Order: sequence, then C-alpha cells, then structure tokens
Amino acid sequence: MKYQTHTLLLLVFLLPALGATGCDSESAQRQDIIERYTGGEKKTVVTYSGSGENEKLILRKTFDIEGELFLIEDINNGVITEWPALHPELKTSEGLKNYFQGEWVYENKSEYTDKTLRTIFKIDGNTSTQMYTDGGVNVWTFQFYDDLSLEMIIPNEEQTAMFQVEPVTKDILKLKNITPKASPEIITLIKN
Repeated sequence: MKYQTHTLLLLVFLLPALGATGCDSESAQRQDIIERYTGGEKKTVVTYSGSGENEKLILRKTFDIEGELFLIEDINNGVITEWPALHPELKTSEGLKNYFQGEWVYENKSEYTDKTLRTIFKIDGNTSTQMYTDGGVNVWTFQFYDDLSLEMIIPNEEQTAMFQVEPVTKDILKLKNITPKASPEIITLIKN
C-alpha cells in the first residue's frame, strides 16, 4: 500500500511537469548528420520535428569541408539562406576588404589561342598585384565601398574600372564590370 501511494503521488506530480516541459511528440526535435565529406567532416545536418509517423523535416544546414555554414534551408517556410546572407559584414567596405585578402585566381580562354590564361590577384590591404600567365604584371589600388562594389585603379596609367561584387562562398566570388561604356563582363575568382 505504501508503494502504491508513492507511485500515485509521483504520477500526480510528475506527469503534469513532463507535459509542461514540452516532452510531447509534436514539439520534440532532433538533428542528424546525413552526409559527410570523405574525411569524416559533417556536410549536411537536418533537423526533424515530431516523431514516428508525425516526424517532419523542418531544417537542412550545409557546411563546407572546414565546418563553416554556407547554406540554410528552412523547409517549413520555404526560405533558403545562402552564404552571403549569413555574412552581413560583407556589405561594409571594411568587411569587403577583409574578404578580399589573399590570393585569388581567374582563368579564361585566350581569344587568340586555345590556351587557358591564368591570372593571379595577390591582394594585400588595398593593393592588388595582378600576375598573368605570360609574365605580365599590373599593380592595382582597390577602393572598397559599402554597396558591395569596388574600384580598381592603376595609378601610373590613370586607368580605373568599377565592379559589383557578388560573394558566392568564402572561396568563390564574381565580379561584374559596371564601368561606364564597358561591356558588362562577369569574371569568377577562386581563392588560391
């Protein structure tokens, strides 16, 4: 009898507490890593809500091989958030400048031969040294702006070009030439 009373008291006090903490199947969420890179690093993590037949996929996150989040898919609301939106600091001139630091590579086919031309941009602060496959070198000064644009200036030649910057990931960006009277060429740079 004594044990039945204790059991009854536990049930009377414990069951409402469990209900108040959200232990029902509708609000339960769990995460699973469903895809990994060959080295074992997580690539895709999904979040489920509910359980059993009521389980529902609600969120998918994709990471690069270094573990940085670059894509969020909110399945419930149909919203996809890509890498640039996860980094609002890129919309500032200082954030854009920091993003550009290092070596970037641009490859394109020659107009005159079937060779692929490779250009390496070494960016340090506001200076870019542009080295070409054929050995040519240009030194540009960059001016970064808050609207995801940059101006490239060759000081001794008084030549300038304006570009709209479209960061794709931390290692890939696109530059669209928006210089007046220039063709709207789009070039893709890859971090070296």
